Amino acid sequence: MISRFFLSLCVFSFLVSTSLAEPEAKVASVNLRDLQPLLLDLAFADEKNEELQKKYLASKASQEKMQKAMQKLMLSGEGEGAKSAKWSDIMQDEGGMERMGMDKQIANVVRAELIGIIEDIFEKKYVLVIDINYADPILYTEIVIPDVTANVRQYLLKQAAGKEK
Repeated sequence: MISRFFLSLCVFSFLVSTSLAEPEAKVASVNLRDLQPLLLDLAFADEKNEELQKKYLASKASQEKMQKAMQKLMLSGEGEGAKSAKWSDIMQDEGGMERMGMDKQIANVVRAELIGIIEDIFEKKYVLVIDINYADPILYTEIVIPDVTANVRQYLLKQAAGKEK
Protein backbone atom coordinates (compact mmCIF):
# COMPACT_ATOMS: atom_id res chain seq x y z
CA MET A 1 0.00 0.00 0.00
CA ILE A 2 1.26 3.43 -0.89
CA SER A 3 2.17 5.51 2.12
CA ARG A 4 0.38 8.79 2.65
CA PHE A 5 3.68 10.65 2.58
CA PHE A 6 4.61 9.18 -0.80
CA LEU A 7 1.13 9.88 -2.21
CA SER A 8 1.15 13.46 -0.99
CA LEU A 9 4.67 13.94 -2.37
CA CYS A 10 3.54 12.64 -5.78
CA VAL A 11 0.47 14.87 -5.85
CA PHE A 12 2.52 17.88 -4.75
CA SER A 13 5.17 17.19 -7.41
CA PHE A 14 2.48 16.82 -10.06
CA LEU A 15 0.80 20.05 -9.01
CA VAL A 16 4.06 21.98 -9.05
CA SER A 17 5.15 20.60 -12.42
CA THR A 18 1.78 21.22 -14.08
CA SER A 19 1.43 24.70 -12.58
CA LEU A 20 4.85 25.66 -13.94
CA ALA A 21 4.11 24.26 -17.38
CA GLU A 22 0.52 25.43 -17.57
CA PRO A 23 -0.52 28.29 -15.26
CA GLU A 24 -4.23 27.52 -15.61
CA ALA A 25 -3.98 23.84 -14.73
CA LYS A 26 -7.07 22.69 -12.85
CA VAL A 27 -7.44 20.09 -10.13
CA ALA A 28 -10.69 18.55 -8.92
CA SER A 29 -11.69 15.96 -6.38
CA VAL A 30 -14.35 13.29 -6.50
CA ASN A 31 -15.73 11.00 -3.79
CA LEU A 32 -15.47 7.62 -5.49
CA ARG A 33 -16.97 5.79 -2.52
CA ASP A 34 -20.10 7.94 -2.77
CA LEU A 35 -20.48 7.26 -6.51
CA GLN A 36 -19.62 3.55 -6.46
CA PRO A 37 -23.21 2.17 -6.41
CA LEU A 38 -24.19 4.26 -9.44
CA LEU A 39 -20.96 3.42 -11.24
CA LEU A 40 -21.52 -0.28 -10.56
CA ASP A 41 -25.02 -0.07 -12.01
CA LEU A 42 -23.60 1.55 -15.12
CA ALA A 43 -20.77 -0.99 -15.42
CA PHE A 44 -23.06 -3.97 -14.88
CA ALA A 45 -25.45 -2.70 -17.55
CA ASP A 46 -22.70 -3.50 -20.08
CA GLU A 47 -22.92 -7.09 -21.37
CA LYS A 48 -19.15 -7.55 -21.18
CA ASN A 49 -19.39 -7.26 -17.37
CA GLU A 50 -22.19 -9.82 -16.97
CA GLU A 51 -19.88 -12.50 -15.57
CA LEU A 52 -18.27 -10.04 -13.18
CA GLN A 53 -21.73 -8.99 -11.96
CA LYS A 54 -22.62 -12.62 -11.21
CA LYS A 55 -19.39 -13.04 -9.25
CA TYR A 56 -20.01 -9.76 -7.43
CA LEU A 57 -23.54 -10.74 -6.39
CA ALA A 58 -22.35 -14.18 -5.29
CA SER A 59 -19.55 -12.53 -3.34
CA LYS A 60 -21.97 -10.20 -1.56
CA ALA A 61 -24.18 -13.16 -0.59
CA SER A 62 -21.12 -15.06 0.61
CA GLN A 63 -19.94 -12.08 2.62
CA GLU A 64 -23.32 -11.75 4.34
CA LYS A 65 -23.27 -15.47 5.13
CA MET A 66 -19.74 -15.14 6.53
CA GLN A 67 -20.73 -12.18 8.72
CA LYS A 68 -23.65 -14.15 10.16
CA ALA A 69 -21.38 -17.13 10.84
CA MET A 70 -18.85 -14.86 12.58
CA GLN A 71 -21.55 -13.25 14.71
CA LYS A 72 -22.83 -16.67 15.68
CA LEU A 73 -19.30 -17.75 16.56
CA MET A 74 -18.69 -14.65 18.69
CA LEU A 75 -21.89 -15.27 20.64
CA SER A 76 -21.23 -19.00 21.04
CA GLY A 77 -19.29 -18.69 24.28
CA GLU A 78 -16.58 -21.07 23.12
CA GLY A 79 -12.95 -20.63 24.18
CA GLU A 80 -10.55 -18.50 22.17
CA GLY A 81 -8.69 -21.51 20.72
CA ALA A 82 -11.87 -23.06 19.36
CA LYS A 83 -13.05 -19.69 18.03
CA SER A 84 -9.74 -19.16 16.25
CA ALA A 85 -9.91 -22.55 14.50
CA LYS A 86 -13.52 -22.03 13.47
CA TRP A 87 -12.74 -18.48 12.33
CA SER A 88 -10.15 -19.86 9.93
CA ASP A 89 -12.62 -22.47 8.65
CA ILE A 90 -15.27 -19.78 8.04
CA MET A 91 -12.80 -17.65 6.05
CA GLN A 92 -11.84 -20.61 3.86
CA ASP A 93 -15.41 -21.85 3.38
CA GLU A 94 -16.71 -18.44 2.34
CA GLY A 95 -13.85 -17.59 -0.05
CA GLY A 96 -12.41 -14.65 1.83
CA MET A 97 -9.17 -14.64 -0.18
CA GLU A 98 -10.94 -14.98 -3.55
CA ARG A 99 -13.16 -12.04 -2.67
CA MET A 100 -10.13 -9.78 -2.23
CA GLY A 101 -9.04 -10.40 -5.84
CA MET A 102 -12.55 -9.83 -7.13
CA ASP A 103 -12.81 -6.59 -5.13
CA LYS A 104 -9.78 -5.32 -7.04
CA GLN A 105 -11.46 -6.20 -10.36
CA ILE A 106 -14.60 -4.34 -9.29
CA ALA A 107 -12.55 -1.31 -8.23
CA ASN A 108 -10.82 -1.24 -11.62
CA VAL A 109 -14.13 -1.44 -13.52
CA VAL A 110 -15.57 1.36 -11.38
CA ARG A 111 -12.50 3.56 -11.93
CA ALA A 112 -12.64 2.92 -15.68
CA GLU A 113 -16.28 4.02 -15.77
CA LEU A 114 -15.45 7.12 -13.74
CA ILE A 115 -12.56 8.06 -16.03
CA GLY A 116 -14.83 7.81 -19.06
CA ILE A 117 -17.46 9.96 -17.38
CA ILE A 118 -14.96 12.61 -16.32
CA GLU A 119 -13.68 12.76 -19.89
CA ASP A 120 -17.27 13.08 -21.19
CA ILE A 121 -18.40 15.73 -18.73
CA PHE A 122 -15.34 17.93 -18.36
CA GLU A 123 -13.50 17.52 -21.71
CA LYS A 124 -9.95 18.20 -20.47
CA LYS A 125 -11.05 20.93 -18.05
CA TYR A 126 -9.06 19.23 -15.28
CA VAL A 127 -5.52 17.92 -15.50
CA LEU A 128 -5.80 16.08 -12.20
CA VAL A 129 -8.83 14.56 -10.51
CA ILE A 130 -8.18 12.98 -7.14
CA ASP A 131 -10.35 10.65 -5.11
CA ILE A 132 -11.22 12.60 -1.99
CA ASN A 133 -10.85 9.41 0.06
CA TYR A 134 -7.13 9.48 -0.77
CA ALA A 135 -6.78 13.26 -0.64
CA ASP A 136 -6.36 13.35 3.13
CA PRO A 137 -2.58 13.90 2.97
CA ILE A 138 -3.05 17.28 1.29
CA LEU A 139 -2.94 19.69 4.20
CA TYR A 140 -2.49 22.90 2.26
CA THR A 141 -2.79 24.09 -1.30
CA GLU A 142 -2.79 27.51 -2.87
CA ILE A 143 -5.34 26.46 -5.45
CA VAL A 144 -8.99 25.63 -4.90
CA ILE A 145 -9.79 21.98 -5.53
CA PRO A 146 -13.45 21.78 -6.53
CA ASP A 147 -15.36 18.60 -5.66
CA VAL A 148 -17.05 17.31 -8.83
CA THR A 149 -18.86 14.42 -7.13
CA ALA A 150 -22.25 16.13 -7.47
CA ASN A 151 -21.70 16.73 -11.19
CA VAL A 152 -20.76 13.10 -11.80
CA ARG A 153 -23.70 11.86 -9.67
CA GLN A 154 -26.08 14.03 -11.69
CA TYR A 155 -24.65 12.64 -14.94
CA LEU A 156 -25.02 9.05 -13.69
CA LEU A 157 -28.59 9.62 -12.54
CA LYS A 158 -29.50 11.15 -15.90
CA GLN A 159 -27.95 8.14 -17.65
CA ALA A 160 -29.89 5.75 -15.39
CA ALA A 161 -33.14 7.66 -15.96
CA GLY A 162 -32.61 7.54 -19.73
CA LYS A 163 -32.21 3.76 -19.68
CA GLU A 164 -35.38 3.25 -17.66
CA LYS A 165 -37.58 4.97 -20.25
